[in-house]
Amino acid sequence: MTEVRGQGRDVPGPRVRTVRERPAGRVGPAARRHRGLAARDAIAGERRLRHSGRMDDLNALADEHLAAARTHAHGRSAHLLLRQEPLRQTVIALTAGSALDEHNAPPAASLQVLRGSVRLTAGSGDVDLAEGGLHPIPQERHGLLALEDSVVLLTAVND
Repeated sequence: MTEVRGQGRDVPGPRVRTVRERPAGRVGPAARRHRGLAARDAIAGERRLRHSGRMDDLNALADEHLAAARTHAHGRSAHLLLRQEPLRQTVIALTAGSALDEHNAPPAASLQVLRGSVRLTAGSGDVDLAEGGLHPIPQERHGLLALEDSVVLLTAVND
């Protein structure tokens, strides 16, 4: 337990409240609310990554998640980089042959390949993207297949 001292609104002077500390690897309710790959990554305590924490350090983040994906049974790892509603940016690492199964599209989204190459699959046609490629996500059910060990940056706008 830790004491946190702060100014109360209704009571003059300092107040003391007790805050329960979480053991290493445990996450709170906010992390549990994330869905999909980001949630699995947030909850996996023993695979905790140690990137610099700087949002502009995409190279280090990509390297670390690709290394984590290579050790994961499903060959993938993800990190919710930015969440400023309605915008979300997620780094997703996939090993060669790993896939994100078909799923619904958000109202607007794009995919940028940071490492490797991927195939964006959709009913309207598949698109192969190489490192540095940027492509809008089609407004239909779609999936993603890693043609080689890859890292992508998914930018999505949700309702």
